[in-house]
Amino acid sequence: RDSDAPLCATGVLASENRGENWTMLEGVITDVASIADYQEATLELCSATRWLMLFRTTKGFIYKSTSTDSGSSWAASVPTTLLNPHSRVNLLARRTGDESGGSRYRELLLAYNPSKTLRQPLSLARSNTCGETWEYVKDLYSGHGSYPTMVQVGEDLVTTFTRDGK
Repeated sequence: RDSDAPLCATGVLASENRGENWTMLEGVITDVASIADYQEATLELCSATRWLMLFRTTKGFIYKSTSTDSGSSWAASVPTTLLNPHSRVNLLARRTGDESGGSRYRELLLAYNPSKTLRQPLSLARSNTCGETWEYVKDLYSGHGSYPTMVQVGEDLVTTFTRDGK
């Protein structure tokens, strides 16, 4: 590297032996010229071979990258239409009894702050298009909510987050 500028990169590690060893997949995502950073990526499987990765950024929007070859390589990152105040986001592929759900992609749920400057509200959005389009579902918390983490327990969605800075 010839520059003293900070290196901005996000990559994907894979393990074939339950985490004993890890391999960096090809297609490390770097784009130092057009964005200050990619932080705290969250990714989910949309279909049999398609992955979606979302990042918090300092640009006021969530950025995304996709892989169509099971994560072996990744497309250049691009901004989404989803606002973000440089706050962590969390993506979850919702499990259903019928995984096909009658659509091409799995339903994705996203916990995020839909603002360029405020970490409130903490909202939930849904996509059935592997992140091409998003539909607002509801506000999870109207105050300062950040660092969401979602898990699915049976049919229930459980979300933890930092509330009012605590």
